Amino acid sequence: TDMTKIILCDSCDTEYHIYCLHPPLAKVPSGDWFCVDCKIKEKESSNEDICSECRGRGELLLCDYCDRSYHLKCCVPPLRSIPRGKWACMHCDTQVPLNTRKAIAEAMAEQDEPRRVMTRSRAAKQSK
Repeated sequence: TDMTKIILCDSCDTEYHIYCLHPPLAKVPSGDWFCVDCKIKEKESSNEDICSECRGRGELLLCDYCDRSYHLKCCVPPLRSIPRGKWACMHCDTQVPLNTRKAIAEAMAEQDEPRRVMTRSRAAKQSK
């Protein structure tokens, strides 16, 4: 029956036929599954609202190479002030090769100036 080909988003509980998705799924996946809208919401909030280390909110330093953000005190080693120029979080500093970070930095330089530090109130204003 058609009911065996329906999947629920594990975040918003919206129902989808697996053959209506783009691209369609061959079968219902095991484990958690999230719709595109919930993935976008998670992506948008992941960098601006929550520290990747302590999961707290407040003024956060945004990595220039990924979607992670940190309180200055949560960086390893802890930072006393906002670094000048491009900043790589602990993950990117050790996991992403230098030539890849340079390529990302060049691509970002062609776009608008990246946000370096953002508070929750400024994030809300920018989304309007």
